[in-house]
Amino acid sequence: MTGLRAAQFALRADARWLTAPETVDAGPRLTDITVSYNRAALAAPGVYVGTVTARNPSDTLAGPLFTLVNTVIVPYDLGAKPFYDERRGVGPAAVQRYFLRALQPGATLRATVTVPDSQQQRATVRLYEPNARTARSAPQDVDVGGEDGGTAVVTVRGEDLVPGVYELDVVAPPLAMVTATVRAELGAVALVPAGSGLEASSVQAATAAGRVTHVLVGAERAYTLMGRGLQAETLFVRAPAWARHAQVDVQLTPSCGTSSRISASPSTTPPASRSPVGTKP
Repeated sequence: MTGLRAAQFALRADARWLTAPETVDAGPRLTDITVSYNRAALAAPGVYVGTVTARNPSDTLAGPLFTLVNTVIVPYDLGAKPFYDERRGVGPAAVQRYFLRALQPGATLRATVTVPDSQQQRATVRLYEPNARTARSAPQDVDVGGEDGGTAVVTVRGEDLVPGVYELDVVAPPLAMVTATVRAELGAVALVPAGSGLEASSVQAATAAGRVTHVLVGAERAYTLMGRGLQAETLFVRAPAWARHAQVDVQLTPSCGTSSRISASPSTTPPASRSPVGTKP
């Protein structure tokens, strides 16, 4: 800004759920501005955006001095009931974001996106975990429409579920709009490890009925590998003979920083001098 510094700021909010003082005295270096939210007006799930605009009260025609943008996200609670949004229009190059709360550990999250006119319209589906990473069950963009079919289904298994708020994005192509129907729900039963077995609990308040069977679908083993900052550490893991494929999940401790490099590759000739370390069933 050029010219004399304003002694006061005249504030105005553009949303009914957002309030700010009419005027605030400018501080010598920093100015604290307190805004308030009306929780009653934020009851419905969705994304709310409101802006507080500051002007010089002695020269309001000079235009805004600055703006304070407030974004409030009220997620849909999938633990209460499934979410359903029918035939939502998304403009060209626009993104329709859905925020889905899934707090039950061990529950299965299932999101379905359908493009009714799949011969003429296309969309891209993305799912993010509460930590803002792409969901492990959908690490790549999922295309729907055209040759990819009219329905895309993303399933987060109970063992991969990160309790919190997921973000589901429906992205329209750059030059065309799309109409999509979105549904998201949690499975009726959550399964979590309990001792040497599993504990089942109903996700919603209603009673869940079913039949319990068990089938060998895989096995899991955890290893602890200590990096010493010098030469690369190698860990050889032998997959069972009955396994068709193996999945590697890596979790780093905060002390690893952001410069760690990890790679995994198959090998048919294990080194004789190395053995798994830090194993536990």
